[in-house]
Amino acid sequence: SDKSAKLLASTHFVLAEFVANLYDSVETRVSSQEWKSLGFAADGRRKELEEVATMIKDCKKSPHKLNLKIEHSKLKKEVEMDTRERRAVEDSVSQYLRLAIRAYGVALAHCTGISNHSKHVFRLVSLWFRNCNGTGKGGDINALVADQVMSKIPSFHFVPLIYQIFSRIDASSYSEDKDDYSNTEEYNEEFQNVLKRLIARICIEHPYHGLVQLIALSNGHNVAGRQASAYLNNVGDSKVEASSNLLLSMKQDDPEKLCPLIESYTILINAYISLATAPTKQYVDRRITKNIAIRDLIKGNRSQSQGQPLDSCLRRSSSLKPCVLTKIPVIRPRADYGDGLTDPVGSELISSFESNCSLTETGIHRPKIVVCIGSSGGKFKQLVCCIG
Repeated sequence: SDKSAKLLASTHFVLAEFVANLYDSVETRVSSQEWKSLGFAADGRRKELEEVATMIKDCKKSPHKLNLKIEHSKLKKEVEMDTRERRAVEDSVSQYLRLAIRAYGVALAHCTGISNHSKHVFRLVSLWFRNCNGTGKGGDINALVADQVMSKIPSFHFVPLIYQIFSRIDASSYSEDKDDYSNTEEYNEEFQNVLKRLIARICIEHPYHGLVQLIALSNGHNVAGRQASAYLNNVGDSKVEASSNLLLSMKQDDPEKLCPLIESYTILINAYISLATAPTKQYVDRRITKNIAIRDLIKGNRSQSQGQPLDSCLRRSSSLKPCVLTKIPVIRPRADYGDGLTDPVGSELISSFESNCSLTETGIHRPKIVVCIGSSGGKFKQLVCCIG
């Protein structure tokens, strides 16, 4: 029943938070300089124990042999105790981590309604990302996440964290961040496989929320302006490649619905990019800021020839239209956004754009102001700019 599910979820959330706090505390302890210093001291005692054992063998009839045996027995007990204590603490890191992920998984799996559990989802994703490539304390953490997260938790829980999740996609089989990950290639590859399955699931079940971000990542090479190099350094060729390959894979898996929707979004975003990068100097110099034909602006943009004029870009596209980007639908736990032909709850499909746009009166880059017309007649003013 719903009451039992809520009680079960609530209980496991309490357990997950408690264990996650224990994990943070113990993980901080074993990563501290103090713990490392104690480890060096323990290594010193082990070496001392070996030296005493060697001395006992060398002085067979020495009058000091009894004292050496007493010292050896004392050191042996200290070394064994230190080893047990350190191993118990270090093993508890992995145990707490696994228990926290399992508890979050059970709790979120029983939260199928519209209640907001973003705090718990963020904590779960953070635990995963911090240990996604660890062979020691994390072990096969990606397999655990695949089992506890991918197969059990409804995908709508992850939609509010789309930017954080999608930003981790990568085509490389190795990690470039030596501080966050180990340099073990197989674990990075396993992490990417699990991550891409989650991203694909979000895009398939919540296309109006996920596709824009994934297409934006695949368009990394289409950035222009002074900040282009910094953006490309941050995104990287491997992210562009990985997101493009994932989009292609999803189009092939669902050629009837998802494929035409991806193509419509791609056409729309390319049109936005062309308009955003179109030069405005000739209009600003003549003090023309109103009723500028979008088609005329695009003609003067030689750097982005692949984009169609925004006001006509969707006329020849498929019957599956994108949603108004500035009015995304309400997140639906059951992923019931309709058949792609009718407006999803809380938004409108794009019908067209007004053919003229305006320029802002002030600003270094003079963004363009366009009006998007929804399929239900709604009009949405949008600011289209290319910073840098």
